Amino acid sequence: MLRGYQTLATEGLIDLRRGRGAIVIREIDPGRARLEALAREFAQLCRSLGTGRDDALALIASHCD
Repeated sequence: MLRGYQTLATEGLIDLRRGRGAIVIREIDPGRARLEALAREFAQLCRSLGTGRDDALALIASHCD
């Protein structure tokens, strides 16, 4: 559970305050959340296949037009 809170804090969605809990800084659009999840999954797959950053970005760019 702490890992989840850390992830939200790292993404700038909440502010963690010792002894005071977590405060929501901003809400995320559900579509944006899905896109970020897919991007993390894509990056993980690229790493597992040994695909470099430049090649991964080129793949994305080729599908964005």
